[in-house]
Amino acid sequence: MINRLITIYNRTYKYISEILDKYPNYSFGIVVLVLLIHFRFYETINLPPQATDLWRQSDCYSIALNYYQHGFHFFKPQVHFQFAQQGYAAGEFPIVYFIAAVLFKFFGVHYFLFRGINVIIFLAGIYCLFRLFIKQTQNTIFSLLVITLFFCSPLIFFYANNFMCDTSALSFNIMGLYFFMQFLEQPKKGYLTLSAIFFSLAALLKANAIIFPIAIVGAVIYNVWLAKKKSEYFVVLSTYKITILVSLLLAVIMASSWYLYAIRFNASNGTVFFGTRAMQGWPLWENNWAEIKPTLIYFKNIYYDQALLSNLMLTFLSVVFVVLYFRKIDSFLSTLWILVFIGLLLFAIYFFKGFVEQEYYVVNTVIFPILSMMIAYPLMANIKLSVFIKQSLPLAALFLALLGIYKGKNMYKMYYKKGWRMHKLMAVYYDKGLNDALIRHGIDSNDKVISLTDNTPNGTLVMLNRAGWSGFGFARNSPFLSSDFESKIKMGASYLILNDTLLLQNDVVKKYTQKFIGNYKELYFYSLKE
Repeated sequence: MINRLITIYNRTYKYISEILDKYPNYSFGIVVLVLLIHFRFYETINLPPQATDLWRQSDCYSIALNYYQHGFHFFKPQVHFQFAQQGYAAGEFPIVYFIAAVLFKFFGVHYFLFRGINVIIFLAGIYCLFRLFIKQTQNTIFSLLVITLFFCSPLIFFYANNFMCDTSALSFNIMGLYFFMQFLEQPKKGYLTLSAIFFSLAALLKANAIIFPIAIVGAVIYNVWLAKKKSEYFVVLSTYKITILVSLLLAVIMASSWYLYAIRFNASNGTVFFGTRAMQGWPLWENNWAEIKPTLIYFKNIYYDQALLSNLMLTFLSVVFVVLYFRKIDSFLSTLWILVFIGLLLFAIYFFKGFVEQEYYVVNTVIFPILSMMIAYPLMANIKLSVFIKQSLPLAALFLALLGIYKGKNMYKMYYKKGWRMHKLMAVYYDKGLNDALIRHGIDSNDKVISLTDNTPNGTLVMLNRAGWSGFGFARNSPFLSSDFESKIKMGASYLILNDTLLLQNDVVKKYTQKFIGNYKELYFYSLKE
């Protein structure tokens, strides 16, 4: 009976493999389409900023909207929150925000135009991941299952269809890796050029994505000049070493130059929250064990769900294989694996506490599990195991993929179906009649407002589509002060908008609500003009 089942399994496996190997791109398209529908991308693609990291999503949307409304001055990005100089604020390279603004110009302001840019980049990245795994594993089934697991991780599908560019940065790194591996096998300069461009875009979109191209530079230097064991790619690496290093270093320099510009730009404009350095108390060495322990517990509770058990299991298995059979790995790939691990470890140590509030920091660390799986599968296929066990590996991956699909959908509900990650502003902020109501009450698009309560810089301001100050502009965890209101009035605040009438019990707030001009549902408007 068992032998008969094994025979049926082997025949079925062979039959499916032959079909998928014959039509890999069609297979990829069908799997991705099913996943897009399963995770309801068609619904979420047109949602406003919400759920986890509402703060950061609102910042991104605000930059695009300001480009569209105040001129396409690429090197002068702005947000609705007013700092010392008209809301000028730079973080990552704003190419995605700028393209979104251009699309707004031609097609009107729609959330799906912005989110759609990141979705398209993600799909291009996941296709390159698929082709990369086919190239490295010669197994279409396993490659499809890997991209399924990758897609089903909440860390990926949530940020892929988003206003933030973290998954886009990861996707560009995957594209860069794909074309770099293509170059190592077929040394065409076009592949290297594309690789350098994609690595540059990855690092420009997210600073921590720069770790990967730097690791490749280190792996190239080591394998050309220092390694005793020759890589199978040694001929290409040594022949084109200068071209490779110049191309990749240019990518790193371009990204570094932008962040240096952003730091100086922010400093000159009094911007306080678009930093590119760890905040005080974030580095691991600035914390004692009593502070480190709850952070580690948070990692366990949160990132266990974010990464999903199935992904963690496959990653763990891959890392174990890499470690156990390290000597059998190609020298270039083993060096790259070590350097990526060290780079991400240093990043995690430096931004340790930041991972608690900024979960998106983890997205670009996914390049390590991807690299581990890419290296591990050929090791699994080449070690001495029975044919049945080897052919059972895709079956095990299928089980993990199905588990990922099921668990991923549960996490989707946590983000979008009134789960504990479903963070939204009050419903009135998403009302289509809000802007007309503001104008009817004399609050024009150029008027500056104070919006309370809101502890994010741009959350309510971007939905009001009015420049000004939110609760973020007041001393945090401190009573309201008249000096805070007066300073903002001097900088041009003309109206106060409250979403909670309990604030009227505060004597300081009450002082600035003497000129009531009306309300729209739960929002109450007050003039601050003399």
